[in-house]
Amino acid sequence: MPCILKGAVLTLVICLLNFSTAQAHTVHHTHKAAVFHMRAPTMPTFKVAMPTDFASYVEVSSGINFSHTAELSKFGASTLTLKGVEGVGTSIAFGVGNESDLAAEVEYSFRSGAVDVSVAGSFAEGYLQSHSVMGNGIFKLATPELAFQPYFGLGAGYLWQEAEIANINGSGATFAYQALAGAKIQFTDQAAAALEYKYQTTEDFDLDFQGSQGIYSLDSASNSTIQLGVQMQF
Repeated sequence: MPCILKGAVLTLVICLLNFSTAQAHTVHHTHKAAVFHMRAPTMPTFKVAMPTDFASYVEVSSGINFSHTAELSKFGASTLTLKGVEGVGTSIAFGVGNESDLAAEVEYSFRSGAVDVSVAGSFAEGYLQSHSVMGNGIFKLATPELAFQPYFGLGAGYLWQEAEIANINGSGATFAYQALAGAKIQFTDQAAAALEYKYQTTEDFDLDFQGSQGIYSLDSASNSTIQLGVQMQF
């Protein structure tokens, strides 16, 4: 009987020792896992805020154009002075911009008007018209307290000039530059109106006239245009 009891106690001790070892092993691994979990590095996340208020638009404008005084000259011939009379100026622009500060657009413009031509004390009538394609960058001023938004911009592109003087036609082309300023009134989320002034100019360039007249140099094709436009955003 003592041998049986002794064997049972020994068996129980061995079982308890095995149980304790298993528990310690489990706790050790659990602690290591917890420490690993606590020390595991986390990758930083970055969020880039992209502007979401950009919208495309089309703007159609029309108004009064004034051709600045210019001179047509040719070696060995009298210089012609062209004094502009008010004419018309129209344009259409396609662009993208936001409501707060920036816009970029491509603009086609047509300008035309009569000119008074004087040469060597004589006077005649003439006519000028131009086509231009310009790329404009526009900066808008933030004025939340006002009912309108002022803006200004600069542009560069290409201009095709046509002239008719004493029923003789001439034409030429050159690079052109312009500055603009205006104010826009927003009526709805998609519709706005703008009052705008543009000054467009060029360097000297040649006009090739028909017949025996040959090539004349035009010192500049400068215009001032005041337009009222309607802008639709989409």
